[in-house]
Amino acid sequence: MSKFAVDPGHGCYLDTGAEGHLNEQNCALDIANRVINKLQMLGHQAWNARPSSASSVTNSLQQRCDSATNADYLISMHLNEVKYLHRRKKVDNICKK
Repeated sequence: MSKFAVDPGHGCYLDTGAEGHLNEQNCALDIANRVINKLQMLGHQAWNARPSSASSVTNSLQQRCDSATNADYLISMHLNEVKYLHRRKKVDNICKK
């Protein structure tokens, strides 16, 4: 059984992430919750690493790292806004063991 800290990027301080048709902080949180639930169903420990409040972006990032201290993996989720369909070729996934 592995331990996963899942960071659904943004959503804690003034930076809400990309906005267009959707809001990044809300979409990332929805996806993170689904990933957390799936990992838990598979028998892993998984938790949300997004802090409930922070005094700055730096403080928010530090809290996320602190939350992941005992994790085997840190998954940081971000969704990038793409304005043109022909440029939708890049997806960023970061997982740190």
